[in-house]
Amino acid sequence: MKDGFIPGGEYQVFGDDVHIYPKEYFCPIDTLNAANNCFTENTYAVHLYNASWVPKWRRVLSKIKRKYGLNPEKLLGKKLYNYLKVKY
Repeated sequence: MKDGFIPGGEYQVFGDDVHIYPKEYFCPIDTLNAANNCFTENTYAVHLYNASWVPKWRRVLSKIKRKYGLNPEKLLGKKLYNYLKVKY
């Protein structure tokens, strides 16, 4: 903000080479409401939010947590959860 950033989702350039792009360029998907997706001719890439770098067991727990509101640590027990967290 002190360098002149103006919130609002518009393209902005700071200094010699810092570019701020609107959502439509790299993140056109609204994860909460597909009706708000903003694909345009400017869309360059899409973040799919699949967390492919995260071990599968953690992705599964994350989906359970989102869908049912369950805490993975409580679901598995603190000991097993910490073991899996350290191992993977």
